Amino acid sequence: MKKRVIKFFDRIIIVLLGFTGMFASCKSGAGECEPYPGWGSYPDPDSVTVVAYGIRPADFAIRGTVTNKTDGKPIPNVRVVGHQSSDFTDLKGQYVVDEYLRGSESVVYLKFEDIDGEENGGEFASKKIKVKITDADKEKIEKCKQEDGVFTKTQNIELKKK
Repeated sequence: MKKRVIKFFDRIIIVLLGFTGMFASCKSGAGECEPYPGWGSYPDPDSVTVVAYGIRPADFAIRGTVTNKTDGKPIPNVRVVGHQSSDFTDLKGQYVVDEYLRGSESVVYLKFEDIDGEENGGEFASKKIKVKITDADKEKIEKCKQEDGVFTKTQNIELKKK
């Protein structure tokens, strides 16, 4: 009997917690403060609902497109590794990497690696870049945090074949 009562209350608690997440989300506006971009997506800024579930969103997101230097075509399935997160490019060559500022940090290194060899149109050489976060970027980041958005910095990359 006790187990049935406990299971019943467990189910009620799970349902209530599920509804809490849906009702606690918020809409974020467009502009320099974009909604939390999610993993590997380029959402419509006016139609995205932000849900955080107890974690703070990134201070900023670095997003862009990885293309072939010779013909300009997007390269899918390239691994992009940042300080705190990583992503793979989608079929359009687009990626999003979430980053957090620590102290006076103003540089983020990103590494681009072709992990599938010949499968995506050729074997591409790895590339490591430095993304500098300027004082103007930091001001925008602070402004966006107050508006529950994420500042986005765009960094498009061209990779050469090996």
